[in-house]
Amino acid sequence: MDISEISVIAIDLDGTLLRSDSTLSDRSIKAIEQCVIQGLHIVIATARPFLSAKQRLSKVRTSKLYYICSNGAAIYQEDQPIYIDSIDAIVAQECIDIFYSHELDFVISVEVACTGNLYTNRKDNPDDSLFEVIDLRSIQDDLSKLFVHIPKQHKGSLPPFPKECRVDIWDNGQSANVTSPTANKLSAMSKLLVHLDLSYNNLMTLGDGVNDIDLLEASHIGVAMENAAPEAKVHSRFTTSSNDEDGVAIVLEKILAKGGL
Repeated sequence: MDISEISVIAIDLDGTLLRSDSTLSDRSIKAIEQCVIQGLHIVIATARPFLSAKQRLSKVRTSKLYYICSNGAAIYQEDQPIYIDSIDAIVAQECIDIFYSHELDFVISVEVACTGNLYTNRKDNPDDSLFEVIDLRSIQDDLSKLFVHIPKQHKGSLPPFPKECRVDIWDNGQSANVTSPTANKLSAMSKLLVHLDLSYNNLMTLGDGVNDIDLLEASHIGVAMENAAPEAKVHSRFTTSSNDEDGVAIVLEKILAKGGL
């Protein structure tokens, strides 16, 4: 496969770039830094909110990264948002009110669209310093995303939501993402490629999850991880080693060497 046209590389985080313990290997860090030095556009495409994604990439010594965050609800260039597909403040409050009035004890976290700030009604992990605990009903801003942890005894069960938002349940029914109905990684990538004056012919994507499928399929080269969901592999042209075996770094090194996959 000719890789000479590739100038944009989209990389998912969890299950792809990050190892199973959520760390980033030195080999992956070096490969990303070298790609940026060589003029390639590295795009972190993740369901994580921006501040969380940036924290995971903190050891990468470059500021020239793009981030497609919250499953496509936001695009950041360095620390600046360049595109937001948010949930309207009124709809967001309707969603929050649904959770607060429900009998089940949901853990709800939100990302404020205009600032990227993160808030939660209760911390699941006391060590998570990114989220501030507040009464979410006090927020009056548009939201990029709501993240919901569902009680174990009611996994996969959520109350009805307004039609102006989309709900994706994952993690075996234990978690859900609530976003704008038009927010997804593919739509955000289309916006970013226009911004870069490039096309899908210039794009390589590496991913592992169902939420990566559209982007893997649309890319000139789609690469699934060995640990990827079977559906993701079906829609990819190549497979690389697992996230715990530096599968992303292996592909990036081949790109840098101008070799084939």
